[in-house]
Amino acid sequence: MGNYNISNIPISVIMCVYNAEEYLDISVKSILEQDFTDYEFIIVNDASTDDTSNILSSFKDKRIKIIENKKNLGLTKSLNRALKLAKGEYIARMDADDISLSNRFSVQYSYLQNHLEIDIVGSQVIHFDNDKEYFFSKPETTQSINTSLFYSNPIMHPSVMIRKSFIINNELSYREKLKYSQDYGLWIDSHLKGRIVNLNKILLHYRISSNNITSSTKHDSGKRHLEIFDLLFDANNIQLTNEEKFNYVQSIYSPNFKIDYHILKIAFSKILSGVYKNEEYNVDILKNIFGYIWLKNIIRKRNIMRIFSVYTYYGIKETFRRFKSDWKLKSRYYKSM
Repeated sequence: MGNYNISNIPISVIMCVYNAEEYLDISVKSILEQDFTDYEFIIVNDASTDDTSNILSSFKDKRIKIIENKKNLGLTKSLNRALKLAKGEYIARMDADDISLSNRFSVQYSYLQNHLEIDIVGSQVIHFDNDKEYFFSKPETTQSINTSLFYSNPIMHPSVMIRKSFIINNELSYREKLKYSQDYGLWIDSHLKGRIVNLNKILLHYRISSNNITSSTKHDSGKRHLEIFDLLFDANNIQLTNEEKFNYVQSIYSPNFKIDYHILKIAFSKILSGVYKNEEYNVDILKNIFGYIWLKNIIRKRNIMRIFSVYTYYGIKETFRRFKSDWKLKSRYYKSM
């Protein structure tokens, strides 16, 4: 990965921006208003053509370090540039349209200081748009996070704080071949080398907008995630045929894709066999996740004949678990207000 800067700064916050004028001001202010104040704030401006540069230059805080890309490099290369410049003991991520709660850094810093066995810590978040808030709980334990990688990204990128020593010692970086889901790729590269947790506290408001992956079409997302799941399968020496792999990924990300359920069950079986004796994963959680995928597809496509499967039972269990977990997150949030 190249040389790193190392100093006594506790936290390096890294943010990459491109034409982010709409929400940049409130996002930057949410970092400057943290109750933990000892950090550097590295902002890489990726050759923006709107008013981003003027907004950034309006902040006079000494902790802010603005890095100007001479040409547009894209998010992945900009993130890696920021990583190499970061001097802090911990790396905190932030995006240009989200809002960090004022206690985010103090909570995460304290947690990592007191849990030396943990390398990456994320948090619960509230998804929001201009009109509404949404609550989708994230798995909290290392084992549940690792297992959830087989379904979706279990960590909200702008909520994380990472030990820089973990990045250096394992020669980790964002994979520059990935145009999208760079963070998902980093979690896959990290999860068998260290320990990742999500706190059960809401520490970030995550904006749903037309510019982020969350609101991209599911069909395109399915194509993109083929390469992500290749990384995960390779990490566990799971051998799926292209047809099995394609059916598996499309069953998650492409609601209009016509699933071959026989091939999908073979893919489930091979993945379960691949992680069965690996204590980094939880097979029972994985069965429930596969059931959730199965149930969503037969309901979407009204394929009632497929309801008579053990995966339907697992899917019902997982549906109720998710509902209960999301409801608890929502209740905790409103009780704290």
